[in-house]
Amino acid sequence: MDIRKRFYFDNPEDAYWNENSSESNSESKKSSKSYERPSSSRSFFDDIGDSEDNKNHIASARAALDELFNNDTDEFMFRDVNTDVTKSGTVHTSEGDNNSLFDHNSLSISDWDDKHEISNSLDNIPQTPKSSMIEMSQKTQSISSFSADSTQLDYTRLKSEHKKLQKYLEVVKAERFRPMRPQEIVMRLIKREPVSMDLLRTKEEKMDLIDYGIQYGHQDVIVKILLFLKATLKSSLFREILLIKSEAAKAFICYLYEAEDFEELTNTLYALGKGGEAAMVEFYLASRKRIPEHKVQALKQTMNSGFSDPTLSDSKSIVSDYIDLLERQMIIEMADNVIIKNDGIPLFVEFPKTFVLPGHSLYDTIYYCSLYHFSLPENEYSSPLSIKNAFSIPDKEYSFLAIQGLAKAGLWSDIDGLITTKRLLGRKKTACLFSWKLFFKLVTRYQIPPKVYLEKWLLAIDSMEERKKIANQEKIKNYINIELFLKEDEKVIQERQISGMFAKINKQVEVKKISEAFKSSPIFGRRN
Repeated sequence: MDIRKRFYFDNPEDAYWNENSSESNSESKKSSKSYERPSSSRSFFDDIGDSEDNKNHIASARAALDELFNNDTDEFMFRDVNTDVTKSGTVHTSEGDNNSLFDHNSLSISDWDDKHEISNSLDNIPQTPKSSMIEMSQKTQSISSFSADSTQLDYTRLKSEHKKLQKYLEVVKAERFRPMRPQEIVMRLIKREPVSMDLLRTKEEKMDLIDYGIQYGHQDVIVKILLFLKATLKSSLFREILLIKSEAAKAFICYLYEAEDFEELTNTLYALGKGGEAAMVEFYLASRKRIPEHKVQALKQTMNSGFSDPTLSDSKSIVSDYIDLLERQMIIEMADNVIIKNDGIPLFVEFPKTFVLPGHSLYDTIYYCSLYHFSLPENEYSSPLSIKNAFSIPDKEYSFLAIQGLAKAGLWSDIDGLITTKRLLGRKKTACLFSWKLFFKLVTRYQIPPKVYLEKWLLAIDSMEERKKIANQEKIKNYINIELFLKEDEKVIQERQISGMFAKINKQVEVKKISEAFKSSPIFGRRN
């Protein structure tokens, strides 16, 4: 086997590699010496520089290439040797020789030594199995580049790769410690290309960077720049930038909302003078707590921090009412749990409690207390009237919620008492504060009321047309005498007649007053 000579970039036979600088002619004269001493000659690594560190790196790189070449050459040589050994052994085995495998190998290797005049002994040549020889033949392909079979195409490819590496090395060396222009950094960020902003040291450079980011209007780029500024500037300078650049502040606040970094968000909002929004963020965080005691404590802290601003007095009163409601719900919940354990109220057995009261709305609380505690006096926390007075609930809303809870429990007398009012002369009148249609829908949702209450409530409807529609409903018409409600009440007819008579009298009195006024006037008196 013919082992080819080692390939060098500064070999006189490869004139291309000596054309990389203006001193190619002078370097080519020294190429014969450099061929003998490759470690001190001009090579692929000569364009890096003359510093001590670069010289050390060049020496290391050359040593690594030499070692790679020697390893590849040795592996290639031993691969051919073992191949010849295997072939020799196979031939002798087929001829029926009874010698051992060691004998065959020794014979074939001695023949190979005689043929190529190699002085190495048999003990210095390693024996390689067939499987490892196949793997070695696949891995050691780098030596092929030094063979005489290299074509012009291989040389052209190597030449183009060398040019690309030289250009890339020049770019890296030029930009390694030189900061890029802010505009170029922004453009790379927009194109999602890798870029480093750490070389920007001065405040002016960083301000130019955020200015260009705002100019191009890309929110993600603005956020990336702001995060870099936050990590490299003092907090006071960073807040000052947010105060000056409103577009940057808006993008940063949106980022904090999406990232759910509420601590940084509240600090930023307070620094930007947005106390109302910061207070709402604090209220949101406090209302997210699951344990009622912790929620009340957090809400009280927001009362002392965010909602202490005089401009938020209305919102502060709402938060205060919410805290009072939670504390009242906690008291009602503890009392009801004791009642349920002791089986004190049958309604808890008939309508089992399925939820925890603290955390529910005010309307849910009134409905709950109307269902279980409507008969309690007003001075009790669980009384619906106590809640109505404490939170100033309108009568219309209170009656709607109370009737809904009483209808489920079947407390018809309480419903009748709720819609019955007394007049000044002591007469009682049944009147619903909302529509009668909705009233009958509520009272018939769970069960049908007794006939006595149905007839009484139907007769309380003033409009005959509305009374007919409600009486003809399927849930109601089978429980009442429809003919009784289709006729007008005599009292209603008498009242209409009386009201008509009074209207006529009033008109006559007004006509008399007008005529007397005309007669008493001096103008009309002269004419008479």
